[in-house]
Amino acid sequence: MSKPFFEVFPTLKVKDDIQMMFQGVEVTKVSTNSTRDFIRVSLYSRHLIQKKHIYEVERLLKQQLFARSHIQVSVKEQYDLSEQYTPENLMNEYYDSFLMELDQRSVVERNMLQNASYEFENGNILCLTLTDTIVAQGRKDSLSTYLSDVFEERFHRPVEIRVLYEKAKDSKLKDMSDVCIKAPQTETYMIQELHLPIYHCLCLMLENRFFA
Repeated sequence: MSKPFFEVFPTLKVKDDIQMMFQGVEVTKVSTNSTRDFIRVSLYSRHLIQKKHIYEVERLLKQQLFARSHIQVSVKEQYDLSEQYTPENLMNEYYDSFLMELDQRSVVERNMLQNASYEFENGNILCLTLTDTIVAQGRKDSLSTYLSDVFEERFHRPVEIRVLYEKAKDSKLKDMSDVCIKAPQTETYMIQELHLPIYHCLCLMLENRFFA
């Protein structure tokens, strides 16, 4: 049987914005694992709560109630939203929360979504256009599964996800180079990571050419 959030955690001290945001939110279940070092708090809400507020409540629960233990706290939310929250409206309203959650799950997938464009067809078909890279092709299924699961399990708004690709933009330095060796990425940190094997390959080629 569910209970109001602040009846389950009456001693929890929060700021006014969190206090207001969690009014009317119900706790449906509090569970732990067999080793009792992990607690999951399941929430039910009729209004949308951004992920930054969920993470703040996780932090406060850990800090105020379990600070002296190794227990980790996870808050999992489910929603019963009005019909005005179509999948497209949810994507727009919850976009920053998608990025924040992906940041903890996979920085690569976060950047894929951040650099993607999207549109909806027929109400529930999410057309996601990604930059055509090797990494995007390798991680598209994982990103699609994440988005599909959130829409269906968290919001009860099933969507079909179709992934499209667009060609990566050419570098302005290409026309200034005699030979262009281009890493198949668009994100700086990924380009720098791919530079390392390129450097090693060039060194090996030079060694074979002059010293073999």
